[in-house]
Amino acid sequence: MSEFYEDRKLNLEELRERNAYELQMIQLGIEKDKLAAANENNGSDRKLKLPVAVISALAAVAGSLATIGVAIATGVFNVQQRQIESDKEISLEELEFSYELIRTALREDDDRTRAQRLKFFSEIGLLSNINDDVVTKYATAEEERIEEGGSDVSIIPKSTPQRENASVTLSSGPGFVGAFAASGAATEQLNAVLADPELISRLREIGVLNNRYRLAHLLGQAAHETAGFKLRFENLNYTGNGLWRVHRRHFESEDEALSFHRQPERIANRIYANRMGNGDEESGDGWHYRGRGFIQIHGKANYDKYGKLLDLDLVSDPDLAADPEIAIMIAAAFMNQLKIDDVTFFEAADAWDIKAITLGMTGGAHGLADRKLQTTKVLNAINSGQFDDHPLVAAVLEAEIAQEAEN
Repeated sequence: MSEFYEDRKLNLEELRERNAYELQMIQLGIEKDKLAAANENNGSDRKLKLPVAVISALAAVAGSLATIGVAIATGVFNVQQRQIESDKEISLEELEFSYELIRTALREDDDRTRAQRLKFFSEIGLLSNINDDVVTKYATAEEERIEEGGSDVSIIPKSTPQRENASVTLSSGPGFVGAFAASGAATEQLNAVLADPELISRLREIGVLNNRYRLAHLLGQAAHETAGFKLRFENLNYTGNGLWRVHRRHFESEDEALSFHRQPERIANRIYANRMGNGDEESGDGWHYRGRGFIQIHGKANYDKYGKLLDLDLVSDPDLAADPEIAIMIAAAFMNQLKIDDVTFFEAADAWDIKAITLGMTGGAHGLADRKLQTTKVLNAINSGQFDDHPLVAAVLEAEIAQEAEN
């Protein structure tokens, strides 16, 4: 097993809960359109000073969440007050992300697990766009109810998940990428990047464009890892409690972990020190080479490895790994080297074996349902015929026609 795989598996185990990108953007489409329209009417650039009427729409985003849903609708989370206190505009995309994490937690079957996941998301800073202290209070109250025997009805009841075999329809964003990712500047940028002739040529050389299944798996897995191509930098904004819960082996005591509260750079330098080619804590390598891109590469050794593969100096300029064009090439290079037992990524993709690819990437089945959803959305976009003129799709179709002619 390669050193890179070991390093990636270790990071995924540590980051698994924090990077829970189980975003079901199909379910959010209607609410997102309403909010985008409200933004347009207010003349803002996808930012909104949220009035009471829009808060009710945000409540709809949460869906049938019983107690939590009622809390949102009745203002317990009080987005508007949080905004006033911070004197800060709130990103609709960040709000969607926070609410989807709540949805993800509430899909768990076990009462205790729902409470623990809500508390976890809150403590590590992923719910910072709402009153996360209220989420923590709900979760703590539920844990106390369970400890006391759990005789009453759960105050954090389970929500109904989308069926895995539900019909998957195309989104309505701009271009090819907009068909399977949330609309926004990142989607528009990636749509243009994927049309670049040089990028297409390099993907063709690797073998990604031999057929539509390989391309669908590459983009589908990347969409899952990045919450629909929106998150290209690792989030390390832990609370002290969250840090102690996830990374306690890096600290001598809980008090020491608490002293790192909400200090991402300091946290990265501690937890990634002396690993993956990084220097010690004082070197700053942990922060310098934190997770970036579509597969979240970590560590100086991996930045050096993929930089050499792409003929780029990622060690001197690690932010390049978050550039969409470079990020997709890193993801393709990673997939090209991926093996699941004796099966390559391309062989698994050709057989439409999402489970095997996910096993190779994560060491397990983490996020399998959403990975299936995202990959299927990409394939549906290719199969729709609506984007045959997009250069990337056209390249795949050309390769398939050539192979058919040979056979």
